[in-house]
Amino acid sequence: MLIKKVLLVLLATAIIGSLFCGCEEKYSIEEPFDFSSIATKAPQEDTNDVIEDVGNNEQEAVQPEEIGNPFLEQAEQYVVPEDVVVKMKTEVLLETYMSYPMIGIICFEENPVEAYDIWVKETDNCIKELAGREDTIGKIIELYTSLVAAETKTHISEDKDYETEKKIDWLEFLLLNESIKIHATAEQKKEIVKLATTRDDNNFQNGYAIADLYPDLAAAYK
Repeated sequence: MLIKKVLLVLLATAIIGSLFCGCEEKYSIEEPFDFSSIATKAPQEDTNDVIEDVGNNEQEAVQPEEIGNPFLEQAEQYVVPEDVVVKMKTEVLLETYMSYPMIGIICFEENPVEAYDIWVKETDNCIKELAGREDTIGKIIELYTSLVAAETKTHISEDKDYETEKKIDWLEFLLLNESIKIHATAEQKKEIVKLATTRDDNNFQNGYAIADLYPDLAAAYK
């Protein structure tokens, strides 16, 4: 009888141990995907051509005919391998999404929402994987909080300020995705509305007018 009990304990321990090991193995990738490993040369944006004077609400959007099919072809190639995506830790998956090479092109498009839907939403498997993770919204809120806190409250004049705004745009696109939005709890929705409202106030002060081209995130989460 004693031997039987010992065997049962050992079996139970082995099963529990395998479950923990399996969990660690499942999300074993701790570094974001390196898009430079893809042969295609990343498109270059010229913010001088894109934005003449954000503070005065003057902007020159990149036109589709100026971009041309090569950009569409490049967008289709920026896909992280599926076997890599499913093994990434959630924060690493989010970091990979945030490093998408065509952010600058899409965010300054004449219709950024349409460009995002065409180029990213339907093809980016990072988004699909993030939508299936229970901790995704929490990780997004953590990043959103840090980015909004880093926003300048005075007139935008430096490249780093544009980079911060562009990252927030990209993150808000993700939050507007229905497959992500449906997982937010009531408390998380309140936090997102609070952050989105703060971001709107910051933009009013720093003159980042491009945000006017995007849907109202705060309204979407109320």
